Amino acid sequence: MKYSPLTFGLIMMLSALLLDNRQPLAVHSQDKCQEAISFVKSDIELRLGGKVSDVTIVENKQSPFADARDEVVFGLDANMDRGAPLKNFRASPKQVAVNANLVNSSKLTLGYAKKILSSCKSIARVYFYVYELNQGYSLHEDQVVRKDKCISPANYNSNNYVPWGQQICA
Repeated sequence: MKYSPLTFGLIMMLSALLLDNRQPLAVHSQDKCQEAISFVKSDIELRLGGKVSDVTIVENKQSPFADARDEVVFGLDANMDRGAPLKNFRASPKQVAVNANLVNSSKLTLGYAKKILSSCKSIARVYFYVYELNQGYSLHEDQVVRKDKCISPANYNSNNYVPWGQQICA
């Protein structure tokens, strides 16, 4: 079968679009997610003046979502190591204070969590911690982001996972 140059060009263009739109959607989604995580890290460090020691994405098997089992964990620097100051400070006293204030700010951390959860389809929980202070937010089956409830370490059986929507608080 012979096609006119115009028809052939249209077929080739549509084929290219169909093929190109398969992977870039996934890549675009990953880019959007990475941009949201990078924005939060940058905002903590550049606008607020805090210090993020690490950002990790880990699987959380307690997630009620089959397609969203990951959580993003923001480790904020406290210059502490199990109660003893570190010899080589990674953060200034001001950065440590900003980090502690951040974890205690439900409004700010909830905003960060919502930004990440709305941009990252594979992530269902965002967690911030600085030494013994922590704050987590989980996406629930009704698609609402809620602050995780604190449970006492005394009420936690270390042989089990912490239930979804809960966190151990000191």
